[in-house]
Amino acid sequence: MIRALGFPVLIDNSGSQIALERIYLGVGNHNEKWLQELIHAHPGILPMVDIEPGFGMLIPAALEVPCPHGKIDNLFLTPSGDIVFVETKLWRNTEIRREVVAQTLD
Repeated sequence: MIRALGFPVLIDNSGSQIALERIYLGVGNHNEKWLQELIHAHPGILPMVDIEPGFGMLIPAALEVPCPHGKIDNLFLTPSGDIVFVETKLWRNTEIRREVVAQTLD
């Protein structure tokens, strides 16, 4: 992968500029719970148009929903009433695919 040169800067509507810092998931407060809460508060960060264009904007419903086989990390609804489960895993987790598929099937 080719890395871009330079550093990202956030520029708001007033023109204020803030240099952004890289965060490392899995270090400090940036864990799976932090990621779940971020996605719940800002569902627009999920690329739903690329995953399922018909869903539209997700509506946050609940976090950590208990079910017989564990917990559903994020539960969303669509404007048309569809249910969407989001399982969060840090990219460093080596069991990501197998575990997510198994949890979804359960």
